Amino acid sequence: MDRVFLKDKEEKRIRLGHPWIFDNEIGQFQGPCADGTSVEVMSKSGLFLGRGIINRKSRITVRLFTRNREEFIDRAFFERRIANACALRAAVFSPEDSYRLLFAEADLVPGLVCDRFVSTDGDVFLSIQFLTLGVDTFRDDIISVLREQTGAKGIFERSDVHVRGLDAFTHTGSFALNAWKGGAASVLAVDISDTAVETVNTNIALNGAAGTVRAQTADVFDLLKAADRDGERYGCIILDPPAFTKSAKMADKAYGGYKEINLRAMKILESGGYLVSCSCSHFFSAEQFYHMIQNAAMDVGKTIQFLGKYGPAADHPVLAGYAESDYLKCAVMRVW
Repeated sequence: MDRVFLKDKEEKRIRLGHPWIFDNEIGQFQGPCADGTSVEVMSKSGLFLGRGIINRKSRITVRLFTRNREEFIDRAFFERRIANACALRAAVFSPEDSYRLLFAEADLVPGLVCDRFVSTDGDVFLSIQFLTLGVDTFRDDIISVLREQTGAKGIFERSDVHVRGLDAFTHTGSFALNAWKGGAASVLAVDISDTAVETVNTNIALNGAAGTVRAQTADVFDLLKAADRDGERYGCIILDPPAFTKSAKMADKAYGGYKEINLRAMKILESGGYLVSCSCSHFFSAEQFYHMIQNAAMDVGKTIQFLGKYGPAADHPVLAGYAESDYLKCAVMRVW
């Protein structure tokens, strides 16, 4: 059995009941410890703390599923956990009620959320979310067990929760945090400014999003190129760059810059992924902006579907005769 050993004095929070092992709490890996596999979590002195599923790509590297050394994570494990959750709800709700059937860590199934709905005809439907690699590994078993134990007529999977997001030119991290609030599985917030990234990290901590949102200092142009080269894929990308031009003379150069980031973003989007593209340059008109997007899509052989075209909101009123006040542009698209 692969094992993860914590650093000295890091086990207290775990022994008190918390199920998450963060990457900075780990001192040593024993064995391959491949992502999606079961590992034993040990204190530095060798005390068994629990068994969980590892994901070394996440800041929450291990999520504990059991503290019983004799209990293994398999189909039978999920049969027991789901049966316990069903029994608890049956004791406090009536069969006609709709409610949350499984609440992830609180029901000892980290990352698994399931809501039960009852129609007016009495049919049961389930909405399920696989929020971690651990439960996603057992997806088929979990769906099968839920169907057997609940008699659900239909099970709807909220696949949107698996979206991996990229917030480029993040500034304060507001788009990244909203993506997190919207259910993204992970979000990378990128800015070239160290000061901006410090602000983002503060906002991540204030919002309790450290397990999902990560900030990185990088040149977005370089990062997009590297992501394409390395085969990275995102379900949602947000581009909100600073103004690429401060004068009409530089509009053509700005066109090239906007086109490059949009083109490269389209290349690393999953098929059917979402692209949010913004411009705050007065000298880059809405006509140029949408022309640029269509040409970027043409150059990479992508089809785009505009879900929304937006301008200034009510807190940015546009004064008639003062064209400079009408400078904000935002396109929300789906890309294939």
